[in-house]
Amino acid sequence: MNLTTKYMGIHLPHPLIVGASPLSDDLDLVKQLEDAGAAAFVLRSLYEEEITDEQMSDYFFSESYGDSFAEASSYAPEPQLPPGPQEYLEHLHRVKNTVNVPVIASLNGSTPGGWTSYARLMEEAGANAIELHIYHSASDPARTSAEVESEMVQMVSEVKKNVKIPVAVKLSALFTSFANFASQLDAAGADAIQVFLSASESHNRSNVNMSIGQSLAQAAEIAAIASAVGCMFDGVLSVVFGCPFEGDVPIDRVLDLCGRLLELGAEQITLGDTTGMAHPRLVQSLALAFRAQFPRAGVRLHLHSARGAGLANVLAALEVGIDRFDASAGGIGGCPFAPGAPGNICSEDLIHMLHEMGIATGVDLPGLLSCARMLEDLLGHELPGQTLKAGLCKHLPAGGGPREWVTSDE
Repeated sequence: MNLTTKYMGIHLPHPLIVGASPLSDDLDLVKQLEDAGAAAFVLRSLYEEEITDEQMSDYFFSESYGDSFAEASSYAPEPQLPPGPQEYLEHLHRVKNTVNVPVIASLNGSTPGGWTSYARLMEEAGANAIELHIYHSASDPARTSAEVESEMVQMVSEVKKNVKIPVAVKLSALFTSFANFASQLDAAGADAIQVFLSASESHNRSNVNMSIGQSLAQAAEIAAIASAVGCMFDGVLSVVFGCPFEGDVPIDRVLDLCGRLLELGAEQITLGDTTGMAHPRLVQSLALAFRAQFPRAGVRLHLHSARGAGLANVLAALEVGIDRFDASAGGIGGCPFAPGAPGNICSEDLIHMLHEMGIATGVDLPGLLSCARMLEDLLGHELPGQTLKAGLCKHLPAGGGPREWVTSDE
């Protein structure tokens, strides 16, 4: 099974990335996660407020005794500087020296200023890429949308001017013309674009507050921008196996939307079982129809285990040639439109099943289980993964690798 992929132009052996979370705070845990097969790490964000607080603290420290007698320094309490940007950079450097996989730093801000220069310090500390988070809720009635967007573009330009590594820009949905804004961000140096839409009108309106037609029109504008500059463009289609509002979603509608995204230049289509309504027969029907209509298109399945059919759906897809799947450690995740759903299919359950079937994945299964146990401790509650509870089957080889099957002619 070929699990190789790219994120922000960085080649990865598989898409198992440790996202921004407390998991990357401890170096021993970071090393264990790498040994378990993590392909990359995304560190938690350094916030604009932390940088400005440090600057104010430096000023306070330098001015603390400005109006005091010299003798006061012998008995007055020494000002304490809070942990901040320097500690973040030092931790980034330590993580980079601990692992041999890409480390992605995160920078979070909402106003122009000197904080963007920290991108260069992140690169110098060893970051392979930067996720730039810009979330701004416009509240000043005197400012126009053009002024707000101009500030955001300025921030991206400042970051790109300071670094040579890839920069991904993450935004809120608060734009009247996202395609135009995406064009501005691309001109400022952003490296990747991903487009989401739903296969049902009701879910699309609930999720992105647009009709499917409006989402497709926006996708066309964004795809044109991506094509013009050689930027990666992936299409993600939600609720293809069923909608929580409308029920069954016709396969013909799903294929039509896939075709439109591929015509726009999508490098890959992700088919999402967003609320866990898929079953094996439906998975095979859609997968076969997709392959028949788009034999050369890249396809990935995003499955949930809301009703316990997640791994059965994987097997059904494997039998008709689909070999790329999303999963999450411990089976965490979920959807706001499926209350009580246990989340995505569980990574360790998926890998265990594949290894039982003799399918090599390149993932260290015992190490992955160790990660899930640590994740359970960090979250403070039991996770839905089943292999975590039952353990490895004893007939798997030492190390939990793929089982060798011997066929007989008898």
